[in-house]
Amino acid sequence: TDGLLSIDADSLVLTRMETVPEGVALTVLNLDNGAHELRIGAGRVTPVAAQRTNLAGAVIETLACDGSVRMPVAGRAWARLVVHI
Repeated sequence: TDGLLSIDADSLVLTRMETVPEGVALTVLNLDNGAHELRIGAGRVTPVAAQRTNLAGAVIETLACDGSVRMPVAGRAWARLVVHI
C-alpha cells in the first residue's frame, strides 16, 4: 500500500490530519444525520494504539486496536482520532 495509513472515512469529511508525538491525529466531520464509522488500517505503518479525543486533544476514550481501528461518529458531529504508530 502506498499511503502512511489506510483511511476509510465512509461518508465522513476528513478536515484535518496532523502529526502528534504519538503518531497522527485525524479530525472528521459527519455531515449526515446518521452515524458513520471511521476505519484506519495499516499502510506503510501499522496502528498500535488509538484514542478518541475532544477537538482540544483531551482523551475521551481508548479504542481497541489490533493493527486497525474503528471509531463510530454520531450524526452531525465532529470527532478526533489519535493513532499511535
